[in-house]
Amino acid sequence: MLFNHTAVQIDLDHIDDAVALFTEVLGFQEVFQLGSPNPAVPADMRMLRQTAANVDLQLTGLTRVDPQERKFMNHYGFISDDADADIAAITEWCEARNLEVTTGLYMPRMFWIDVPQLFLDFVLEVMDAEELKKYDYPWPPVL
Repeated sequence: MLFNHTAVQIDLDHIDDAVALFTEVLGFQEVFQLGSPNPAVPADMRMLRQTAANVDLQLTGLTRVDPQERKFMNHYGFISDDADADIAAITEWCEARNLEVTTGLYMPRMFWIDVPQLFLDFVLEVMDAEELKKYDYPWPPVL
């Protein structure tokens, strides 16, 4: 797996302000945008990148939610050529250490992994490299 991005939440009403701060002041460029995959849950996801950096910043605009739901939106994202094998390896590693591990889906072939004893306010995201092609996501990054 290759580390790709970190994701944080922004108040949905101020997502444009947050993007402006990062692009106008901090030297990022917006490289990708995706609306909510679930029409019942308003969201606006923006992926930002600095020219010389090789890790992206994901700002996810959401309405305010309780901390447990928010945990699953804060994540460290990885791109995988074999997501099933990578998730199995993480699960096996956790189980060997008697750590609870749960997995779920954000979208098809875009998984989250939680290890509650380790991760207090974030999860890992594992995105299948082939699935990203469906979203016109700029991968691999051009530096």
